[in-house]
Amino acid sequence: FIRIEVKSEAIQANTQYKVAIDLSELPFVVDGRPILRFSLRSRPMEWKIHMDGARLQANPLYFEVKGQLKFPRQMKTAQVEQTLNATFNGKAASQVTWKHRGRVHKFAVKNLLRGKTDGSLTLSFNGARIGITTPHREDIRIPAANEFSVVEINADIDKNRIRIDFSEPLDRKLDVKAFLQVKGHEKLQYTVKRSAVEIFKEGGFVGEQVVTV
Repeated sequence: FIRIEVKSEAIQANTQYKVAIDLSELPFVVDGRPILRFSLRSRPMEWKIHMDGARLQANPLYFEVKGQLKFPRQMKTAQVEQTLNATFNGKAASQVTWKHRGRVHKFAVKNLLRGKTDGSLTLSFNGARIGITTPHREDIRIPAANEFSVVEINADIDKNRIRIDFSEPLDRKLDVKAFLQVKGHEKLQYTVKRSAVEIFKEGGFVGEQVVTV
């Protein structure tokens, strides 16, 4: 039994290769068949896309949307950035920034101006150039100016919290316990962070949770 591993950034995902291995230097190879030939196909590239959702910026007239892409191996930053196409209300988003670290690539779409009616941000992910065969799309609503509503509800398992983002800044003195409850839980801690409320529970939340606003 012989195991051969080839590790190279030059190998492209989801690509057919023909391989020829010279075995003539191995003592146990019989004469007449010193070259081993076969074909193989590399695995398709896979990525994980995580969205943090829409959040209010320092100026309440603007929203931003953050997320990240994670790959099984390090990628060229230029190739990663080309996989994302961001359009806001049918036009190219004016500001998209990136932060690259190893296999994780974080992005932010900023300065999404609120209008008289809801805005629409479309994030299209196409990784065909790097061997990812399945495209991905996110459609995100940007609330109209002066609308007060829930924008996102996210659970952060690592920090034992549930975060609720609103479309307007909140008064820090607001009694959020009066209008925010998590079904089946009573001893909770609430923290107001500008336009968001974070709900903490000792030991964390397990399984599906029902949040009432």
